[in-house]
Amino acid sequence: MLDGEGGYKVWAKAISARRSHDLNALPISLTHRTKLKRPVRKDQIISLDDLEIVDDQDIFDLRVEQHAFLDF
Repeated sequence: MLDGEGGYKVWAKAISARRSHDLNALPISLTHRTKLKRPVRKDQIISLDDLEIVDDQDIFDLRVEQHAFLDF
């Protein structure tokens, strides 16, 4: 379980919108009380595919819609 911004389990580094889109990267703002499906390596970029979404499904659905608007 990730603990979100200011916690001990996550940190963030800015990446370009294109790279974020290509990797389906998890925004740090969505890391609070987020459960992982599988282990991740230290410093690995976490993808939305790595998550087991338990709460806030509507917010994650909006993130998917947001990706659809990007025209790369």
